[in-house]
Amino acid sequence: MEPKINLEFLYYQETQGLDWTDPNMEVYDEQEWEFDRKMKTTALKDVIKLIIEGYKEKYPQQKFFKTCFYDTKTGIGNGKYPDHLGQYDYYQPSKKMARKDIKYLIMHIDKGIKGIGNARYMKELELEFFEPQTFNTVVKNTLQGKDFSISHTSNSTVYKVKDSAISEIEITPLKFKLTTNPQKWIAYY
Repeated sequence: MEPKINLEFLYYQETQGLDWTDPNMEVYDEQEWEFDRKMKTTALKDVIKLIIEGYKEKYPQQKFFKTCFYDTKTGIGNGKYPDHLGQYDYYQPSKKMARKDIKYLIMHIDKGIKGIGNARYMKELELEFFEPQTFNTVVKNTLQGKDFSISHTSNSTVYKVKDSAISEIEITPLKFKLTTNPQKWIAYY
């Protein structure tokens, strides 16, 4: 397992201004570059750990999870989205990724949170893999410090998490799905 990286950039709201740059962005840009590098090159178990760490305590900016696997050499455009995805959902197929062990990334974006209005937030982050994986140990270890329960079905394990930006995590040998807690949502602009 690689050393822990600083994920503060996931929660920092950059200050905008005319003819100047937010001085904090120099540090946060370096953290983002390190995060992107690790998400593209580290073992899948460490990718899962970083995703869980990103959502464990606080709702992060989802944009960093949209781009962390992207291969800039593939050009813009994701091609045809699967029919079951909604208007605001995000889909990244393997042909657009720097990693070759992930089949796709889907981010289900929900429009509107009761009592908040017309805001969009990431409801689910889903990864599918080409080869079967075992993530139970890394999920349990990364959730340490949180109150969570575990249930099993014939082909999946579900971790329900309390007092977290994570509502639940479902894993199968070929999928990882993180569902967020809308009560912990934070608007970033």
